[in-house]
Amino acid sequence: MFTGKKYLRYLLPVSAISLALNVANAAPVMEQGIQIGDVTDGRAVIWSRADQPSRMMVEYSLESDFSNAIKIRGPYATPESDYTAKQDLINLPEGKDIYVRVWFEDLTNDNNKSEASGLKT
Repeated sequence: MFTGKKYLRYLLPVSAISLALNVANAAPVMEQGIQIGDVTDGRAVIWSRADQPSRMMVEYSLESDFSNAIKIRGPYATPESDYTAKQDLINLPEGKDIYVRVWFEDLTNDNNKSEASGLKT
């Protein structure tokens, strides 16, 4: 049994390892939301930024409930791009509302995802 100083000597390294694992496994965060630009006939560009290396995921639909949505595995957000990523959406139907959702997935665990952020174009 560990008590007193002996207990602390073993507890601190375990706590540090646990903290490091939690930070390493933290889901990406999208603090700045998403931007849509360069909208032309049948095309739009989606931008966003994560807080760590991750992969941008984009989903869009003509329906607000995202039925029949199209999901795109977008580009990587890396330190070289300041964790920003952009995805071109092409062949969009003209004159229709497009609902867009974006999130980022951790590069080592695609179950670690940022919260999705969405817009209607």
